[in-house]
Amino acid sequence: MVGELLVLCGMPGAGKGVFSEVAEARGVPVLALGDMVREEVVARGLAGTPENIAAAAIDMRRDEGEGAVVDRLWPRIEAALESNLIVVIDGMRTAAELVRLTQLSEAPPTTLGIDAPAARRDARQADRQRGEDASVSGRAAREARERAWGLQELIAEADLNMVNDSDIDAFRASCEVLLEQRIDLR
Repeated sequence: MVGELLVLCGMPGAGKGVFSEVAEARGVPVLALGDMVREEVVARGLAGTPENIAAAAIDMRRDEGEGAVVDRLWPRIEAALESNLIVVIDGMRTAAELVRLTQLSEAPPTTLGIDAPAARRDARQADRQRGEDASVSGRAAREARERAWGLQELIAEADLNMVNDSDIDAFRASCEVLLEQRIDLR
């Protein structure tokens, strides 16, 4: 039986990381597309600044094609699928990435759009102080860039949807329910 690819897409601060934590706690492997970009930054000998991460993501897509991030992650995805019913792919940003993942997969991936009100996403990002999350202008630039890549369309067209507009415990419980349903389907 081929494992299911459950692909998370959502704006920064929507709750993809929380979903991933819940999945990992259940023993479900989580592979992040963003790790491929961060690895590229390191390979270039650059600091992991918001500017360097953004530039690497843009360069990779320009130089290697729109599916570059998926292509780089694919060997890890393939290995995880060999021994798991579900593999979570965290952080898909573009329709071209989804097309590429679909081309590589034996079975079409299932997309999960995670949404949250803008004010909540902004507050979460400000609290976590990660990279581009550290400043208001950094958060705005990142959102604009990801919107330009078509992230909102991916979220809107997702196979499954979750809204993260309550407290973290309620959202974690919703994540548990969704994962349990996906496992039961396998």
